[in-house]
Amino acid sequence: MDQDYSKRFYEKVAPVYDWVFGKTMDEGRREAARRVRPGERVLEVGVGTGLGLRHYPSGCEVLGIDICPRMIRKARWRALVNGNGSRILLRCMDATALELPDESFDVVVAPYVITTVGDPARLCREMRRVCRRGGRVVVVSNTREHGAWGAVKCRLSPVMERVGFCTDLDVPSVLEEAGLRIEEARRVNLGVHKLFVARKPHQTTA
Repeated sequence: MDQDYSKRFYEKVAPVYDWVFGKTMDEGRREAARRVRPGERVLEVGVGTGLGLRHYPSGCEVLGIDICPRMIRKARWRALVNGNGSRILLRCMDATALELPDESFDVVVAPYVITTVGDPARLCREMRRVCRRGGRVVVVSNTREHGAWGAVKCRLSPVMERVGFCTDLDVPSVLEEAGLRIEEARRVNLGVHKLFVARKPHQTTA
């Protein structure tokens, strides 16, 4: 997936993003937010138009980032209108080069973003870097699968890349290669996507 193409695509679809990717993918956002505890420091990578912000427990400190300025503008409006008692800050930022300190978040949430970036491995390393030791990285994504459904996803991936994401990335492998240990994997959104909860070990290497 070409990063520049992805940015241009999502800038164009920002006005209709909620209509296309809203209710159909909301279960994944809700389930990701359920893995967050009140009072935690949260980084949401690929916050988009802010559709998931209302699901976080009150009292959290949430930083939402997205590479598309148009998305961030819509997310700011949504945070003002649908505030849930959390402290929410929104910034335009490249998820593969986070301008954030090491180990500064309790949990990193990445809904529907890992398959949209040009370098998923670098994204996962960055999420691990900014997550505290013992913290969690929660990902909702398409992923490579086996069997007939996996074959369909593989064939569809070149087509799906034209609309901003791929469907054949081996997400568990990318997370594990970044040094994250997967503790939970479950299907969401009628089985179309998977939710992964991965933990950064307490003892880590650079």
